[in-house]
Amino acid sequence: MRLLKTTASHLILASFLALTSCGDGSSSGSVTTPTPTPTPTPTPTPTPTPTPTPTPTPTSSANGVGTGVSQGTGTAAVVAAANTFLGTLNSTQTTETSTAGTTSTVRFTFTRANAIQWTNLPGNRQGLRLNTSTLTTAQLTAAENLMATALSASGKLTQDEIRRADDVLNANGYGSGLYSIAILGTPSTTSPWMLQIAGHHLAYNITYNGTYVSGSPAFIGVEPPNWVVTSSGSVLVNGSITASTSGTQHAPVETQRVAAYNLAQALQASSTFASGALLSGTYNDVVAGANGNSDSNFGSLAYPTTGRGLLYSSLDTSTQALVRAMIEAYVNTQPSDRASTLLGVYESSSQLASTYVGYAKGQGGTADFGPFPSGTSSQRSYIRVDGPRVWIEFVVQQGVLYSSQVHYHSIWRDKVADYGGQFGNGSSNFSGT
Repeated sequence: MRLLKTTASHLILASFLALTSCGDGSSSGSVTTPTPTPTPTPTPTPTPTPTPTPTPTPTSSANGVGTGVSQGTGTAAVVAAANTFLGTLNSTQTTETSTAGTTSTVRFTFTRANAIQWTNLPGNRQGLRLNTSTLTTAQLTAAENLMATALSASGKLTQDEIRRADDVLNANGYGSGLYSIAILGTPSTTSPWMLQIAGHHLAYNITYNGTYVSGSPAFIGVEPPNWVVTSSGSVLVNGSITASTSGTQHAPVETQRVAAYNLAQALQASSTFASGALLSGTYNDVVAGANGNSDSNFGSLAYPTTGRGLLYSSLDTSTQALVRAMIEAYVNTQPSDRASTLLGVYESSSQLASTYVGYAKGQGGTADFGPFPSGTSSQRSYIRVDGPRVWIEFVVQQGVLYSSQVHYHSIWRDKVADYGGQFGNGSSNFSGT
């Protein structure tokens, strides 16, 4: 079975012109989605523990970033790509509005009310839809270039694959053509503005020239968690596939899943770590996700102050490396200059000294993030990294359209810098550090 890898060929526009040719988000018909017949789930193949890497030297002050901080050399390129995209649109599509949720324009005022318009749920998003019913081929090409410039190669591939997963669902209200792009504020190398890429199981909220460098909040999820496209073009989903299934495997959040798996395995392999990091309660979803159809809880999120798990300093060197790998799996969706700045904060000695890791067991009695997950035993498996600023969660949920299977929700937040820190802290019980 050939694993999908991050290569330039997977980032070309041609694949999405095919995927987005149907304005209603339905599949183009090149593949079919059979109803999966549940089969015994194979035993997950352990993923090798990576060699520990040294903690990066902070590239900013102890506070991370603040007013006047360099936004990275890539900001100018994103601004240029944004202006090129805007130049392909008509006056209606570029008329700035203050009305959240508008779908006739790509431009919005950069206000809290507009910034929080994202959710993990399927349905409409503000901005222009990324399909050929809304945009011409030239406009789609410019939009794809903007998104590729604003994200790392892995971040863009994750976005593309999550959209492809929605085509596998192939049901009313789902599809790669139902994802949208919005620009909040005016693209600039000096004044604050935000790029928002959003749809089912996806929210990239990237702020430029804010009080803080920011790539959050970022929601990354998927259903089905993996599938195989056979040589005949048919689609087999998790529950009907194994490592030996012939075809091309797609696993959109594999980088994040592997990071969660490796960390959970290491924690549970040590009785001391397992007991110290075990969280109380059962987790059916991420704690700090959107509230229904928007991030309306922003400003009143209650990050835990007790029962946070096990301190990073209590872990051995190899497990500490896995904590950092979990952080990097999310932050590295951003271009290298922005990722380097953020990792210089999150992985600084002072921040790691107050960072916790915690997990909760799934229905099978362990935190199970293995490949080809069981639809019964892995549900409710949960893991998180909880630092002075960084907050990352990954949870296994019951499937929605494939209810005998599972799907993934995960989120990356920054307790200070969500939306660039333009609207204050996201929490009512956190003053920032």
